[in-house]
Amino acid sequence: MNDFLAKTAELQADLDGWVDFLELPVKTFEDAGLEGIAQQIDESISFENSTFADLIATEVENVPKSAIKALCLGAAYLRAAISDYANKGSSAIWLLMAASEQFYFCRGMATGVLYEDSIKRAALSVHGKKGATSRHKAGTELKAWALAQAIESRSADKDTARMLVNKMPTNLGNGLNNPERLIYETLL
Repeated sequence: MNDFLAKTAELQADLDGWVDFLELPVKTFEDAGLEGIAQQIDESISFENSTFADLIATEVENVPKSAIKALCLGAAYLRAAISDYANKGSSAIWLLMAASEQFYFCRGMATGVLYEDSIKRAALSVHGKKGATSRHKAGTELKAWALAQAIESRSADKDTARMLVNKMPTNLGNGLNNPERLIYETLL
C-alpha cells in the first residue's frame, strides 16, 4: 500500500496548490464536496445542475464553476479515501481514483484543454443568436410597428390586423410569408 500513500501525498500536494492559488481553506472545499457527493448520490442531481459549489464560485473570480465543483469533489473524495484507508476500509482505492479524476479535470481546465472547448461552444452560441436575430429582424420590426399602430384601434384584433396589412409600409413585409397572421398573433 505504499503506492496508495504516495498517490495520496501527490494528490494532497495538488490540492494544496489549488487551495493556495484560490486563497480559500481546504475545509471549505471538502465540506462543499461532501455536500456535492450527497447531491449526486442521494438526490440524483447531475454534476451540471448541482449547487453545492455556488457559494465558493461567487468568491473566486475568473475560475470556471465546473473547475470549482471538481475541486470540491476531489477534496471530499481525497478526505474520504484517507479516512477509509486509516479505518482499513475496502473503498479507499476507488475513492482515491475518484479524487484523482476530479483533480485531473481541474488540470485540464487550467491548461486550457477543456476551456477551449467551452469557448468554442460559447462562440457558436453567440453566432447562433446573431443569426437568429438577423433572421427574425423583419418580423420583429413589423411587430413593433403593428403594436404602435394598434394602440388607437378599437376594433377586433383580426380586423385590426387586416387594416394594418393594408397600411403596412413596403419595407416591413419583406421576407415574411404571412404578415397578417404575424400581426394578428402579436395583437392577441
